[in-house]
Amino acid sequence: MKKIRVAVVGLGFIGGCHIDAIRRVFGTEIMAVSDVNEDAVNRYSSALGVKGYADYREMLEREDIDALHDCTPNSMHYDVTKAAIEAGVHVYGEKPLAATLEKGAELVRLANGKGVFCAVNFNYRANAVVWEMRERLGRIPAEGGAGRCFLIHGRYLQDWLSRAEDYDWRVTEAGDGPRALADIGSHWFDLARFVYGKKIVSVCAEPFVAYKTRIDKEVNSDDGAIVIARFEDGLAASLVISQVSNGYKNDLSISADCAEYSLRWRQQDADKLIIGRRNGGEETIFTSSQYFTGGAKERATLPAGHPVGWADSLKNSIQAFYDGLRSENSNCHNALCGFEDALWVMKVADACVRSGRSAKWVDV
Repeated sequence: MKKIRVAVVGLGFIGGCHIDAIRRVFGTEIMAVSDVNEDAVNRYSSALGVKGYADYREMLEREDIDALHDCTPNSMHYDVTKAAIEAGVHVYGEKPLAATLEKGAELVRLANGKGVFCAVNFNYRANAVVWEMRERLGRIPAEGGAGRCFLIHGRYLQDWLSRAEDYDWRVTEAGDGPRALADIGSHWFDLARFVYGKKIVSVCAEPFVAYKTRIDKEVNSDDGAIVIARFEDGLAASLVISQVSNGYKNDLSISADCAEYSLRWRQQDADKLIIGRRNGGEETIFTSSQYFTGGAKERATLPAGHPVGWADSLKNSIQAFYDGLRSENSNCHNALCGFEDALWVMKVADACVRSGRSAKWVDV
């Protein structure tokens, strides 16, 4: 098997996570890294024994690479990804696809025109429990399915911006566009679509700003939102998003309430699926291939009782990306959020902002 030659641009927290996951994927080899931070470049290039670059454009010109991981800040996604696509390099990028809908649409057009394989990292869809939810929602009750779905609801709560002195580049970079909605809400939008198999087509949202200023900087982007949504088949959904909820660290959860039973997953307890029944209460199913079905089985890589978590989902996502480069296996592609789907997620977040301004339901 020919090794896939990989480069990583952006060496902050998420870039380091990508590097760790790439090294766990058989048949890949990191050839180069790039970042504007000289210390980060020196640290990673030395540790990996590869060439480091301050300028990703120079790296693309000099290095013979097959795929690039774009782990840069949001405002750089368009430029980095565009340069890679134009060089004929496959791209696995962090979300959002781009900083604006116009630039996101342009990347979709460029990728389709060049015929390169591209995806955006929504790694929660690669969790084995999430796959089992998807499997059960797609089966009829006679085969163990959950039955007709009545409601999907959930939350994504964090507390890292709960004080006025808390600040991050995302706060002002978002301008008056979606911020918490794009940063964490986007994960829930993609997750709900993945498990249910249908798109959200309209929203009624109430975004909020907890602090109008942070460290003397004006804040126009949302700290959270309450969202009511409607799927393309008419099913209702509700979601609470917040980055100012004390005590909640990375509390992503989703519940699908169906005729036979409910299905619940919480990211902070990522290796367990909760089945809720009217008679008998709650049943906890641990992540294990012996309990799971369909595409979930191959993602339950450890024995029951050995927690499968965030880093494993990221590795599963990146594994699917490289499997997709080598084959047309549908399970590989189902695990990935392609550029067109990533653009749709951006449109949902944008629709939530427009709904908040108009105090009306807005179509995506």
